[in-house]
Amino acid sequence: MFFARLHVLAERAAAKRDPNVLLHRQACFLAGMDPTRTATAWLAQTTRARRAITFRTWSPLWPDARSVVTSLANQGDPEPLRDFLAHAHPDDACQRAALSYSAYWVGEIPYRQCDDSFMPAPLADWHGSVLFRHLVQRLNPTHPFIDLNIHNIWALLAVRRGLTLGNPAEGRTLLDRSIRILDSDRICPQSRQELAAIVYSLRADGITGTGTDR
Repeated sequence: MFFARLHVLAERAAAKRDPNVLLHRQACFLAGMDPTRTATAWLAQTTRARRAITFRTWSPLWPDARSVVTSLANQGDPEPLRDFLAHAHPDDACQRAALSYSAYWVGEIPYRQCDDSFMPAPLADWHGSVLFRHLVQRLNPTHPFIDLNIHNIWALLAVRRGLTLGNPAEGRTLLDRSIRILDSDRICPQSRQELAAIVYSLRADGITGTGTDR
């Protein structure tokens, strides 16, 4: 009943003359936690309805689309998320939004934001170690957001290159897990390319694996 009501809430939020994007996004995000997976059909329908949207840069619809595709991944369908990663990060504003969104969610950004405008703005002075640790801990081929986690690590290390040197234990764990995932068939070609770049960067920085991560 709860998830059925979320469906109604999402539809009402999207159908208004002035759509409530934040309410729609939150409803779709929560729907991804439906253990019966009955939310999958209407989330997929929402994704199809938004496929015509082309992101040339960040817009308020960007985090809404992200919530829908991550919910679908949580429901067992990773393809919309992979498509989003491939086509909805066309410029630096979207890449910054991806990192700021995640950093805020894990508590890396300590101050409260009243709206989404902080996402595409120039990166604030947050360090990145909290987000880095969070992502490395979730670098598991069976994680529903594995492709998103790989992309975010790749993007984070591009702007915070010193993170692996400042967090050597996490850097070694990242190398071990990256190599293991590259040996699997659980990620998409884009993720494989980004993960290979991460491994190359780690080795170039002198990071060696522990050999203990399994």
